[in-house]
Amino acid sequence: ILNGTKIIDNQPVYGPTGGAMKSDVNTPGPIYLQGDHGKVEYRNLVLTPIVK
Repeated sequence: ILNGTKIIDNQPVYGPTGGAMKSDVNTPGPIYLQGDHGKVEYRNLVLTPIVK
């Protein structure tokens, strides 16, 4: 959600994304927040783990 508007919802990710530290999709890994193309500020970030 960006400024109250849902941007991405229920989009499948079929494997590790570019720059993944590990290719093992069965173990949790870090989440990176990229902001190297200009000023970026993060506020009220909520992550909810999904357990299968």
